[in-house]
Amino acid sequence: MLAAGILGGGASYKQNIINAFGSSLVAYYPFNEPSGTPATDIKAGLNGSVTNATVGAAGIGDGRTSYAFTGTGYGTWLAAKNVFNGEEGTFMMWCKVSAAADWTDGAFHVAGRSLVDANNTVSIYKENVNNKLATPYKAGAALLTPALYGVSNTGWFNFGVVWSKSSDIVALLYNGARHDPRTTLGTWAGVPTLMAIASNAATSASVAWKGSLAHMMLFNRALTEVETCNVSRLANIGTKTISILGDSISVNMTIGYQNTVLGTYNGGNNRLINHAVGGQGIMAHMDGQTIAAAADNADIIIVELGTNDADNAAITAEYQENLLELKASNPRAAIYGMGILNKTDETNRAANNARISTACTNAGVTYWDTDGWIVAASDLADGVHPNAGGYAKIATQILARI
Repeated sequence: MLAAGILGGGASYKQNIINAFGSSLVAYYPFNEPSGTPATDIKAGLNGSVTNATVGAAGIGDGRTSYAFTGTGYGTWLAAKNVFNGEEGTFMMWCKVSAAADWTDGAFHVAGRSLVDANNTVSIYKENVNNKLATPYKAGAALLTPALYGVSNTGWFNFGVVWSKSSDIVALLYNGARHDPRTTLGTWAGVPTLMAIASNAATSASVAWKGSLAHMMLFNRALTEVETCNVSRLANIGTKTISILGDSISVNMTIGYQNTVLGTYNGGNNRLINHAVGGQGIMAHMDGQTIAAAADNADIIIVELGTNDADNAAITAEYQENLLELKASNPRAAIYGMGILNKTDETNRAANNARISTACTNAGVTYWDTDGWIVAASDLADGVHPNAGGYAKIATQILARI
C-alpha cells in the first residue's frame, strides 16, 4: 500500500482527481483552508464562504485538512451553483461523523444540497432514521430518494449522488459504489439559487452536518460506477471492495445481509458492488454478472446463485467457467461460492449444491456449505426469501468466514 498522501505517480489526491477527470470536473473544493472564511474552488474559481465551521480539522490522510461542523448553524455557501447541471451530474465529497452516536441521534444531518426551488433540488444527508443515508433528487416535482441502510462507519467515507436524465437513473454513492438506483426521473428546470455544504437552507440551521467534510467535487456528467469507485480508491485509506453475484435473495438492500457485511467488515470501511439480479439463477444470470464484475478490482467476491435453477447437470461446468473468469479479472480477490440458501425442493437443492461445491473445488475457490444457516419455518418471509432475522443469520455466517 502506498504511504498516506502519496498517490499515483507521486501526485496528491486532488491532482490525481484533476488529471483523471479534466473538463468533467467543474468545481472542486478541498476544504483545506487553514484559517479565515473563503471556501476555495481550485478548479474554476467559483469560491464560497465558510460559516459555523472549524477550519484546519484533521483530513482524510492526504496531508490536507478539512472543515468540522457541530450539527447546528449554516455551513458553506458555494458559487458552484453556476455550473450545476440538474439533468446530468455527479456530486461527491468525503464525510466523517463526529462520533458513533451521530448515526442514531434521530436528527437529519445534511452534507450538501443544491436548490432551485421546492420542485428542483438534490441533497445528500444522514437521515433521522438510524444508520441511514439518503440522496433525494427532485426534478419537476418528481421525487426519487435512493437510500442506504445500516451505515455505522466512524472513519472517512465518500458519499454522493449520481443522476442522468438521458439514462433515466439516480443513485446514491457510498465509497464510489451505486446503491438503490431509481428511474423515471422528472425534468429539471432552472439554475440553483443555493449550493451549500453542511447546510439545507438558511432557515434550517438545525440540520447541518455533524462531523467533518473534505474534497467536495461536482461533475457535469453522470460518472460511471468504475469512475466513482476510482474517486474513492485514489484516497488510499484502506477501503475494501466487496462484490456480490446473486439472485433475488441478494437484491434486497433494505434488510438484506449485504448492509451488515458492508457496515461491519473492515470497520465499515468498504464499498459494496452488488451485481445480483432477481428471478433466475446460475444458468441464466451468472455469465452477465461475471462480465459486469470484471472491472470491480474486488477484495472479496461472494457468489450466491442457484435458488431458481432446476436440477441441471450443466451447472458444474457453467459455475466453474465463471469462477475462473472472476479469478482472472479480479486477481487479488478472495472468492467464495455460497451454497443455495433455500429451496422448497430440498433434493434439488442438495444436488445443485453438490455441483457448486465441485465447481469451487475445481476452480480453487472456497465453497460455503449453507446447510443450517437459515430455518425455513422462522427465517423466511414468503417461503423463499429471508426475513430480517434470516438475513441477520446469513450476515453472521458470512462475517465469520471472510
